[in-house]
Amino acid sequence: MNHFFLNLLSALTLTLSTGALAGPGHDHGDESPTVAAPNAPKRQPDGAVFLPKSSQRQMNVRTVPSAQLALARTIELNGKVLTDANAGGRVQSMIVGRIEPGPDGLPALGKRVKRGEILAYVTPSTTPIEKANQLALLSELRASHSLAKERWDRAERTGARVQTIQPGRVEAVGAWPRIGQTVSAGEELAALVPALSATERSSQLATLAEVKANRDLAIARVARLRELAATVPRKEIETAERERIALDEKLAAAQGGVSGRDSMRSPIDGKIVSIGAAPGQNVEARELVFEIEPLKQSGVPIRATREREQAKSELDGLQGRLNAVSASVGTRDVLRSPADGVIAATHVVAGQVVDVRELVFEIVDPKQLRVEAITYDPSVTQDISTAFVMVNGKRAPLIYQGAAKSLREQALPISFRAEGEAVSGLAVGQPLKVFVQSKQKITGTPLPAGAVVKNPSNQAIVWVKTDAERFSPRTVIFEPLDGETVAITAGLKENERVVTSGVVLL
Repeated sequence: MNHFFLNLLSALTLTLSTGALAGPGHDHGDESPTVAAPNAPKRQPDGAVFLPKSSQRQMNVRTVPSAQLALARTIELNGKVLTDANAGGRVQSMIVGRIEPGPDGLPALGKRVKRGEILAYVTPSTTPIEKANQLALLSELRASHSLAKERWDRAERTGARVQTIQPGRVEAVGAWPRIGQTVSAGEELAALVPALSATERSSQLATLAEVKANRDLAIARVARLRELAATVPRKEIETAERERIALDEKLAAAQGGVSGRDSMRSPIDGKIVSIGAAPGQNVEARELVFEIEPLKQSGVPIRATREREQAKSELDGLQGRLNAVSASVGTRDVLRSPADGVIAATHVVAGQVVDVRELVFEIVDPKQLRVEAITYDPSVTQDISTAFVMVNGKRAPLIYQGAAKSLREQALPISFRAEGEAVSGLAVGQPLKVFVQSKQKITGTPLPAGAVVKNPSNQAIVWVKTDAERFSPRTVIFEPLDGETVAITAGLKENERVVTSGVVLL
């Protein structure tokens, strides 16, 4: 019913506004044309637009006064978000093995981690032969380490040692000493019979026979000269006697070398704490036979510094090798986070076999990234004042770090550092626009980029409010300042009201 009355009211209004049509023969002459809706928005013949106040409010038309300002020249470059080398990193496997979860399982994408946190383990892949070789080497090192430890313990003790001076056979002199026996300085503990080969013994016997023959001749000569003492000078007799005495000494030395023994005596008063040989045992030179602990520690020097240093160096070297081999047997390679950040990428699952240098995790600090832009004009790098990117409608400043000195695919890379909460919404690898402001200045009117539109002739124009309800187009020349602002360098006068909102409706 309501719709019926509304339609009827509209029909009556149209009839009253246009008048009734006269039939044939009832023409009342020429009548003035009727103007419909004189306050409606309309386009004027000169291209301007008449827009009443009520329509301006409905279309949300807003204007700003134009003002000529000195603005930094802005260059728009293509860029990409990269990981900051000082605030992120990659986790790679150094060995061939199988991935195993860490203490908290394998980290998920976006999980925040700390520097040094364990992310996963890699169990090394070894063949049975390699494992057997490692175990054999480990056993050998343990035995050598035990011997070196005993030598070091002996070197640390105070007291004296009785060692052989040459290879030979140890023989007892009376009762064989026992551990704990008290001995005096100079007391003979054992004897060493030098070990001679058949050739050496034959040579010594030949020398002994020759010395004996020479000695017999010397004795006979001395006797003959004494019989002729009346006719022979005294000097010649004395010379012959000296030669005979020298041959006696040489004979005694040769006899001692053939059948003599080295006496092994205690150098101090003390107690025998260790015995390194048995009666009749063949020993090498400098082999330890007896170790004697002094009865009183005071006044007794410790081992020579060089000997102690050699024992300590040998023990430390074997300990290091033993630790390294022990760590390589049955252990796992630990994958740790190289920096604080979040997991940006994960490339493995539990049980997966990885190769050497295979990428396992990528870690990124979302508040500290790097932006790389490229330019085809190297002179741009010499005139950079500031730079920024637009993130979610907000300006995020960039810190200029430097430019490359070699081209990459005919373009020059420029590096920037992005920090703060504004860049936390960016993702590594994301392409974006980088706005670089140079040190050069241009004069223009800053306006929102949406204030500039195209006319039917494809010219850039802005709408200027010339009267309270009249808007006129202005052909302008502009340069981009950033993603949301442009600078009008020509086509506008000072203090003109430029439309910034509702431009598309005009």
